[in-house]
Amino acid sequence: MHGISFVIPTYNNSTLTVDCIKSICKLNDLKNIDYEIIVVDDFSDNFFFDDLKKEIINLNLNNISLLKNDKNMGPSGSRNKGAKNSKFEYIFFLDYDTQIQDGGIKNFLDKIVNCDALVGIYDFVPLNKGSFALHKAYLNHFHSYRNNDYKFDDFAAACGGIKKEVFNKLRGFDENIKWGMDYECEEFGHRL
Repeated sequence: MHGISFVIPTYNNSTLTVDCIKSICKLNDLKNIDYEIIVVDDFSDNFFFDDLKKEIINLNLNNISLLKNDKNMGPSGSRNKGAKNSKFEYIFFLDYDTQIQDGGIKNFLDKIVNCDALVGIYDFVPLNKGSFALHKAYLNHFHSYRNNDYKFDDFAAACGGIKKEVFNKLRGFDENIKWGMDYECEEFGHRL
């Protein structure tokens, strides 16, 4: 089915997850596009899950679903579960502490026609406070930002989209990779 399925894995954080959802809902890019938002809670503490559920209900959206894992599965398992439950031809992954900006989805839809997957870049102004977040944002933004597209070996699932048929052919993220930061994305990017 033509459209975009946004998949957001989350764990023990309702505030940033709702901010991520709101960033999707206010995109002008999505005015004439069918989309759904699938939030996959990775077995958060009941307090956080209940708060997230309440906040999502308060958003009063009809195109959002909240799934909860029966056990902690890590980012790979949560992303795979969201993808499995998606209904549209494109899957767009966002980390719960990410916010997407206007123009990102238009850019994605314009370019995904000629490739299997695309990843976004960090804005130079980070959402998180502190010198580490600022340094990381500057480094990632200016390292990745160019006036042309280029091949990238990693599938940065913090902000990345893929054709669902390609994701399914690759059988998703390796759920055995649970250590470290983003190794599952690097492994998936290698297979991609």
